[in-house]
Parts: sequence; structure tokens; C-alpha cells
Amino acid sequence: MYKRVLIALDGSAPSFRAVSAAAKMSASIEEITLINVVTIQHVFSADGQSVEFFPSEYYQELMQNAHEVLDKAEAMLDKHPRVTKIVESGPPAEIILQLADKDHYDLIIVGSRGLNTLERLFLGSVGHKVVSLANCPVMLVK
Repeated sequence: MYKRVLIALDGSAPSFRAVSAAAKMSASIEEITLINVVTIQHVFSADGQSVEFFPSEYYQELMQNAHEVLDKAEAMLDKHPRVTKIVESGPPAEIILQLADKDHYDLIIVGSRGLNTLERLFLGSVGHKVVSLANCPVMLVK
């Protein structure tokens, strides 16, 4: 059905449910890519220069956690022969969409955190952005 599937994970329960959904369809998927996008906050100095808000030790911890999330997801797909893991940093929806376009994925699977309308307005929703802007089908898993 789908040759190449991109699964976006953030470590939340819904993102692991997205992996479970993919595991159920894995027999019809040739290649699965797991991605975790680490978001680093920046502040701007008076002269307009971007400065990392968090120290590098925190960034290293975020990266380690991202790899642990991907390892757990990969274990859930233990029978699948072609699983790739990617850790990126930046705005999650934009990174996911860029990768999906660049590498021509047939399907993106993301978990829905179930934000209400007000939360989505103020916090944004990666899943909502991906569904709205993707050039391929998107499966949103609750």
C-alpha cells in the first residue's frame, strides 16, 4: 500500500500509538523512517543576535532523550526489516514537511495530543500543521 512511511515522534503516548498503528500495517510498508525533532528555544540580544536559551548540556540531554524515544519506537517495529531513525532540531512541523517532500514519502503518521481549540491557538499543533500543509497523505492517530 505505502512504500515509504515517515513517523514523527515526540515521546508522548499518542506518538507511540502512531508507531503501533504503523506496526499493524508494516507488512505493506517497504521502508519506515522514525523522526524526532528537538526544539531549542532561542532568545535575541539587544543587537538582534540569536542566542541559545539553554546551555549545551541541556541540548545534549534533549538529544539523548530523542535517541531513546527512537530506540523505543524501533523496538516496537522489531519485525520490520527497513527502519531508519533521524534526529533533527528546529520547528517540528516544518522539519517533518521538508523531509517528507525532499525524500518523497507516501504517508506521514503523527500522533494527536488532543489539544482543544484554545490550546491549539496559543500552542500550535504539529499534527494540525502537518495535516494542513503536507503534500502526501497524513494519518493522525489519537
